Amino acid sequence: MSTDSMSLVNEGFFRAGSDLLIRWQAGDAAAMNELRALFDAVIEGQYDAVFHEPSPTGSVGLTASLHLTTLTLLNELYGLNSADFYKGDPQRYVRTTLMTQRLLGIRKLTLHWPVYAFGAEGLGQATIYAGGHAPAAALGKPLVDRTNWRELSTPDMEIGIFRITEEMLACFSDLTNLEPVAHLPAPYSLAADIFGQEGLILALVETPGFVDEFLDHLTERLFVPWCARLFEQFPNIRIELSDASGSPDFIGPHLFKTTAARPVLRLININPWGDRIFVANYRGDTTPSTSGDEGSNSNSASAAT
Repeated sequence: MSTDSMSLVNEGFFRAGSDLLIRWQAGDAAAMNELRALFDAVIEGQYDAVFHEPSPTGSVGLTASLHLTTLTLLNELYGLNSADFYKGDPQRYVRTTLMTQRLLGIRKLTLHWPVYAFGAEGLGQATIYAGGHAPAAALGKPLVDRTNWRELSTPDMEIGIFRITEEMLACFSDLTNLEPVAHLPAPYSLAADIFGQEGLILALVETPGFVDEFLDHLTERLFVPWCARLFEQFPNIRIELSDASGSPDFIGPHLFKTTAARPVLRLININPWGDRIFVANYRGDTTPSTSGDEGSNSNSASAAT
């Protein structure tokens, strides 16, 4: 790799990488050519040693999920569509997303993927991969309804999304020498994607008992075996559950506590690996307006972290 290329990612030279991305966003043809040459080398593994460098000590590490930025880059540089980018080559995915982080001066490297879409697709939900856009569950085509949700069984975790994410995690760990973090949807958010957001909210009001049973079923048939498998393959892994749909700011503090957080706490409390599971956005959503509901204290929303 050239000296100029190294300056894009070396400590203290992040401005060069940032400026290159700014020029690319402005439509600069020369910047496009520079980025293509850079990512050609990245995909071939010429920057693997850079990803192995430890993040600086004595400072606060900044992390960011930049897979969407990387998708846009590779869509323009190589014509990769969303499905090709996310599912076509796990090693390419990891290398290129790590390089995007380094170009922007981020030294605390992390691995993310489209957590909600991947979780739903793993169960069989119809998922849309549209051009250079992030995948999403197909609207109007829910995987289950009130008549068939009990038919959901544990999927084959040797194939599809499960295999792809495991290969991503293994590649990330090899390249960075860091303990990986796996990103999974929390039970409520997954239920919303495969049942329908509006229908699940209506059920929360009219038949909350059904929602509890549905979430328990998902927890037992998917989350327990999925988490157990991840901990078996990556003993030092941590699992971050994401629950935007079940957060207190979305469904209210009472339903958050009684419904959305309940299966998460169950995962944490009754499994030997439960202490390595957390839900970052629960902690972030703990505010005076949510923690004051019905005598709750400030720890209620972060209890599942």
